[in-house]
Amino acid sequence: MPRGRVKQKQYANPLRLVTPHMRGQKVKDAQWLMAGHNRFKGLATYKDGKVDGDYGPLTAQATKRAKYWLGYPDSALDGVFGQTLYEFLREKDWRPLPAAYRKRRDRRVAAGAATSPALRAYEEAEKHIGYKEEPRHGINDNKFGRWYKWNYVPWCAIFESYCFYKTGRPSYRYAAVELIYLDAMANRNGLIIVRSPKKSDIVGYKLGGSEFAHTAFFDHWTHEGSDFVDLGGNTGPSSMSNGGMVARSNRSTSLVRYYARVVSN
Repeated sequence: MPRGRVKQKQYANPLRLVTPHMRGQKVKDAQWLMAGHNRFKGLATYKDGKVDGDYGPLTAQATKRAKYWLGYPDSALDGVFGQTLYEFLREKDWRPLPAAYRKRRDRRVAAGAATSPALRAYEEAEKHIGYKEEPRHGINDNKFGRWYKWNYVPWCAIFESYCFYKTGRPSYRYAAVELIYLDAMANRNGLIIVRSPKKSDIVGYKLGGSEFAHTAFFDHWTHEGSDFVDLGGNTGPSSMSNGGMVARSNRSTSLVRYYARVVSN
């Protein structure tokens, strides 16, 4: 791992997301730095990833987010890990952030300390617990579908979209569970894939042969790593993915396809 004095141009050839993936010790060193072993207290954009030397989507996402929190301008927020980023992060012989970077970093850190948009959306979702389809279960007629202007269809993702819209993030607008996953994998629309979910993260479920059958908000673990509680729409005791109501439910990780998080950048 990178300690003490190192070669000045270790990342003269930057790491980036390509096919096949870049692999090796340089990737491990970059992952280790972004997992929290850097000179910036609390900066751990790769804490959910494995230090495995594989520069895949999670590592590229972590790189983009590290640049965001270090104050890079919006035009420079990408998944390329180069020499300058390395020198900003390392604990020995580090490079100071430019003044403009420091100002942007301070603004972003201050904004990030406020209640996250995901937590606000979760709090909105709680207001609707117990809501049922109208006028009867079975036809997917509901107020969230009417708001989305696409009613009489499965509405779990639409329910999440409504909650984000009501709390000031209208860009989170999905009717398909798969599209949430694809945007998170590509680090689009402020979404990232995570392995260790926390309250208000998005859970995507696989059911009955479908890889993208249902989605809900993660609530809390009941047994760490195996069983948890979620909060979602179009669920209920009659059907996990078409139950016609907003409810908290007990779930197993064996049904999970992905966890995603809405972040500031």
